[in-house]
Amino acid sequence: MGLFDLFSNDTAENARDMANAGATAGYNQLSDLYGQGRGALTSNYGDAKNLYTGLINSTGAGAKAYGDASGANGVAGLQAPWTRSRTPVSTGIMALLSPTDFRR
Repeated sequence: MGLFDLFSNDTAENARDMANAGATAGYNQLSDLYGQGRGALTSNYGDAKNLYTGLINSTGAGAKAYGDASGANGVAGLQAPWTRSRTPVSTGIMALLSPTDFRR
């Protein structure tokens, strides 16, 4: 250590450079890990969604039937079961429920 080292800022600059290097390395590692996590979430979400696609597609008819029966699908939904089947039983039920002649 020389006489003029007391008036130099080399030590502070070295400390600053090391701190910046550490922070940069940490940021780069974190950024890579976030990228890996994002990729894993994206692929796993797709895999999980594919598990339920068949189930969701198979429940469409039941959801429509429930909507028709509960009135959630509107008047057309309430009338849909009566217009789909014209069995003698449904014709008799319709005749009891409405004064309109359904036997045509």
